[in-house]
Amino acid sequence: MKLGISGQALGDVMSFREIVRIGKALDITDYEIWPVNAPGDGEDYTDRDVQEVARVQDGEGVRVRCVTLGAAFNEEACRTAQGYENEREVGKALKQSGLARC
Repeated sequence: MKLGISGQALGDVMSFREIVRIGKALDITDYEIWPVNAPGDGEDYTDRDVQEVARVQDGEGVRVRCVTLGAAFNEEACRTAQGYENEREVGKALKQSGLARC
């Protein structure tokens, strides 16, 4: 069985780099990221440094397999279809940047 790590809960107490360090010690190379895994503020990726996550991914030789968007957990973003669509566009941009290789 191949394991992966979700950054949701761990992201509140440590950086993505620290999460990867622990994961690699357990031979885990696949990760799910949440907005909390990128340095910055807010419940989505808008004001967060996703390039730092990409640097860790590339430097440590691991893979982000899933990028969880904040919209499903952000009442304001889900209030209208347009709010959710805006979050989906952010997700597409993250994938096109090469961050998510899923």
